[in-house]
Amino acid sequence: MKQLYIAAMLEKFSFNGMSAMLVLYMVQHLNFTDTHAFKVFSAIMALGFITPLIGGWMSDRMFNKQQILLVGAVLMACGFYTLLFTFKEAFYLGLSRITIGSGFIRSSIPDVVGTICKDRGLNADSAFTTLYVFINVGTWLGAIGCGMLGEMFGWNLSFVLAGTGMLIFIPLLGFTRLNLNLEERRNRQFFFFPLFAIAIIFIALVIYNSSILKFALPILEIIGIYLMISITKKQYPEALGNVYVLITFMLFQTLFFALYNQENLFLILFAGREVKHSILSISFPTTFFQTFDPAWNIIIGTILTVIWHTRKRYTSIQAFYKFLIGLFSITLGFVLLAIVTYGANDQPISPWWMIISYGLFVLGELCIIPIGLSLVGSLTPRKFSALFMAIWYLSLGFSMWLAGVLSSAFTENNYYNPDLSYEHMFRMFSALGISLIFLLFITISVLKKINFKEIAI
Repeated sequence: MKQLYIAAMLEKFSFNGMSAMLVLYMVQHLNFTDTHAFKVFSAIMALGFITPLIGGWMSDRMFNKQQILLVGAVLMACGFYTLLFTFKEAFYLGLSRITIGSGFIRSSIPDVVGTICKDRGLNADSAFTTLYVFINVGTWLGAIGCGMLGEMFGWNLSFVLAGTGMLIFIPLLGFTRLNLNLEERRNRQFFFFPLFAIAIIFIALVIYNSSILKFALPILEIIGIYLMISITKKQYPEALGNVYVLITFMLFQTLFFALYNQENLFLILFAGREVKHSILSISFPTTFFQTFDPAWNIIIGTILTVIWHTRKRYTSIQAFYKFLIGLFSITLGFVLLAIVTYGANDQPISPWWMIISYGLFVLGELCIIPIGLSLVGSLTPRKFSALFMAIWYLSLGFSMWLAGVLSSAFTENNYYNPDLSYEHMFRMFSALGISLIFLLFITISVLKKINFKEIAI
């Protein structure tokens, strides 16, 4: 189990370390416009929640979990080293390999942890909490290694460190030879690899021109919601209210994370341009700001785990109250930045305001992600829990794409109207947060009025 924790940490070190510096790299090194950099990044993040579906399907039908983890690690390592080449075709192909490989790993590690806990009689809550800590440590180290060191000593160092992290990942799997008979090998040779090559090229094209996501993601989300309703209506009609509540939560969650994911988009460029890069006379690069999120995750996550561990399971309505706290927290973060930016009179603001704001964002996230997972488990039919969980993750992917749309809309408007400032963007995000708080109050009132009760299915 320890090796698996370290492997998960290394994957986050590599992938999230790249995420911490990618927008800056595209704008500063590849001379992308802000808008194009936002679209590329949001496409990668959105696809990162779709590719686990492919990885899960393959691990069930073509490989075992250990083998799919190996394929994912090799793909990611090749992707990072491909980014060392300077021509843009290599850039998009490298990102495609990384996105697919990360999806394979992301779909398998939680499943392997759950299987080990079941086989060995271990406490699953404790195991997943430990996994979460290792993931955040990996993200924090990645922001320092791939982010800060790459910005200070050359971006290629970021890709070398990320690729090396995935090479170290491989021996931790304890990989053994594939046990496939001749027919299965032939199927892999003539079916899997050509299809796989086509997938890499297709994902690269989608990352290059993410216009297809404008149609694909909303359609997939609608299809997912339709499946949730139709399956429940057909087989568990008495529990249809469960699904409506879960769908409502997913819609609010999508908009919340469209705000939250500005950390890697709009906010990192704001930090580079409008925030002082020193604390107590110690200077640091822009990517140092990306270390705040995982650090706050470890600190606040530990505190909340202790608090929530002593409480009984929340009802659906109580879960929405926790969501309300999360929305209030992230909205307060944007309001704070709007006020501070307005009072700065076009001067760089103190980094302490960013540290406080990131803490508020993380508090909001930690009030929402755990209860989302809990609601999927408690409100959905056990027979279809995997499908419903996949649809829930798809809504997170949609929120990643929507975050890029919001950031791109601001930069495009700013191009045509130079008088628009970062303060304007913060006010816009604050207004969206306040609107969501108001709508959530109404939703909670309706649920209380109809006296909604969960039905076990």
